[in-house]
Amino acid sequence: MRRVPSTSASRNIDYVSKLDPARRRSLLDAFAWNALYMFDPSRDPHLFNSTPGHEEYQKFRDALPLMFSWDYLDVRTLRAILGERGSGGPFRAYADAPDSVIQRAESIRPIKATD
Repeated sequence: MRRVPSTSASRNIDYVSKLDPARRRSLLDAFAWNALYMFDPSRDPHLFNSTPGHEEYQKFRDALPLMFSWDYLDVRTLRAILGERGSGGPFRAYADAPDSVIQRAESIRPIKATD
């Protein structure tokens, strides 16, 4: 899963992998329950774990928006960093971007229909 080019997938994996086994099991149970709910949405919506009641799932949902790392930047932002660095303009929002981020941005190659 870490090879999937999705910042959301990377963040989710990082969050889950840092949990202790009991909390991880509880959260994975919530994921499974939510997946089952999607197959039959006519079921009682109060059983869906995104509603208050499943503590570990609520913690997960609350934590994700607060997780930031240069590793989670999407392709569009990476390209913007390169554009800004090359412009020489006064706006230097990404001046402190680590070299590894710049290397990732420079390695992006657009996909063509012939690929």
